[in-house]
Amino acid sequence: MKTLTKVFWLFGRSGAGKATLALLLRDGLANRSIPVICLDGDEMRSAPCSDLGFRPEARLENHRRIAHIARLQADQDFNVVVSTMAPEYAQRDLVTRVLGDKLVCLHIDAPLEVCMTRDPKGIYKRAQAGELKRLIIPLMLPVRTRAETAWTRCRGMWMTAAMPFLHWRLAS
Repeated sequence: MKTLTKVFWLFGRSGAGKATLALLLRDGLANRSIPVICLDGDEMRSAPCSDLGFRPEARLENHRRIAHIARLQADQDFNVVVSTMAPEYAQRDLVTRVLGDKLVCLHIDAPLEVCMTRDPKGIYKRAQAGELKRLIIPLMLPVRTRAETAWTRCRGMWMTAAMPFLHWRLAS
């Protein structure tokens, strides 16, 4: 029986815990001998997307490239775990068009205040100091009625508890 491959796209604010949860999900799948790779938005920005800036059209192109890379991997029977901010509907709609029924979107729901406290890259501090002008883009919350996409709100270490469900979904 062929294993069903999916692209798990974790999105949310900077500092929400997307990368940490993505690694937990990757490890959980790998520990069950399910082929998986991880694509981190920050790492993608340093290589295949290093030519892009942060204007709206560049952010959209960044997500288009990552979605196509994820699709190529999923077509080779790898499950893919992606973590990016993707704060705008246009970015998530583009990702949905590229990935279709392979996509499972997971919204990592962390309040802005928590993210600002964590601030692992110091970007909220830099924004408050006026060094970054367009950092805090309003997060456009997901809509549950979008076709072919399972929007899920997550808090804390939700992914650990979700592993049996995800394993069942991948095997079915």
